[in-house]
This record gives sequence, structure tokens and C-alpha cells, in this order.
Amino acid sequence: MRPSKIYSTLAFSALPVLLAMAGCTSLEQGAKEHFAQEFSCPMERIEVRKRDDLQPSEVSLGGQAKPPAEVAKDPERLAVWKKDQQKYADDMNDRMTVFELRGCGHRVLYSCARAAKSNGGNGIGCFPGDYPSGATKW
Repeated sequence: MRPSKIYSTLAFSALPVLLAMAGCTSLEQGAKEHFAQEFSCPMERIEVRKRDDLQPSEVSLGGQAKPPAEVAKDPERLAVWKKDQQKYADDMNDRMTVFELRGCGHRVLYSCARAAKSNGGNGIGCFPGDYPSGATKW
């Protein structure tokens, strides 16, 4: 068998293993990787903890958004808007997990979830957020 044929056969046979490994990254590990990339911080200097006491919607959305003025003036439209906002927050809370990370002089809250599709990354999507009023910091 020609060397190029051997390499392509090996690469093709390794593909399912590599794809399976990408799906095995934990949300916590994904959060650490995101932090490391964002702050150019070595992995061994990053601390992470899960924050079950915080809801992803309150961290990422920063509380209740205000409806557009024209919607606020119309009680029926306002009811639809509120229902949609609550559905969005509930969906976010069901799918995401909050992590607090610190290292290299930075501290951040991330809401993380498995991504539907991965573009060569670890398959985890993390979004920074703010500490809700009264939340303790690490």
C-alpha cells in the first residue's frame, strides 16, 4: 500500500474516535478552555466551580428586559411579550449551567451549554455574564 493511502486510511479510521472525544468534553472543562483562551491563562492556573445557586437567565440576561414602548402600551402584546420572555428564560435555565472561574487576575461567570454543532471547537458554548445583585463572589 502506498504511504499516502496508509495515512488517509488511518485518518479516516480515526475520525469517529476524534468525533466521539470532542463530545466527551465536560461543561466544566469547556468553561476552563473558554476562560484560558479569552484571558491567555494557562489551564493549571484556572479554578472553576459550578454555581447551582445562580440561574443562567439571571446571569446572562441581567434581570428582566424592558419591552419596546409600543408593546408596553398594548396589554395584549405585552402579555405575549412577557410569555415569550419567560419561555426564553426557562429554556436557558434548562439547557445551561453557570460556572464561576478565576485565574490570572480575572474572575468571570459563564453560562455554558453543549453546542448544537461544533466548528472544530470542543462543542461547548459559554457566554459571560454579570453577578446578580446579592450573589456572592469567590
